[in-house]
Parts: sequence; C-alpha cells; structure tokens
Amino acid sequence: MTEYFMEERQLEQFRQMLEEEERSRRTVEKYLRDVRAFLRQLGEDGRISKACVIRYKERLLEKYKAMSVNSMLAALNHFFQGAGLV
Repeated sequence: MTEYFMEERQLEQFRQMLEEEERSRRTVEKYLRDVRAFLRQLGEDGRISKACVIRYKERLLEKYKAMSVNSMLAALNHFFQGAGLV
C-alpha cells in the first residue's frame, strides 16, 4: 500500500457500499466507527500507509483483546478493499 489520502467522501462511499451489501444498521455503524477511530489517529493530513496501519494495530493490541482488535481491523480491511487499496 502506498500513501493514500483519506477524505470524508470516502467514508460516505463506504457507508453506501455497506448498505448495498445489505449489512445491518449496527454493522454499518460499527464499521464506520472503527474506520473513523483509525482516521482520528492519522491526524489532519489523512495520510494512510502500511506503516501507520501497523502502528495502529500495535496501539490497539495495548488496549484491547485480540478478538476486538481483529474486529476493528476487519472493518479497516473492508474499507481498504472497497477503496481499491488492497
């Protein structure tokens, strides 16, 4: 993954994609919450790279159990796939 800049419109596109996949309202909310949490730690420039994803995962593992971290990362992976980043 090279650097990628995140914008609010990508989140809206992600929400629409999840709804088209007929994900439940709670799943859509959770996935958006998880992606927004990741974006908050990026800072204002919204620059996404493999290195920042790895750092994010390491921070999550300091706070949460592996099962919760995997769930949060699943949301990110789904977002990255939908955006064509993986």
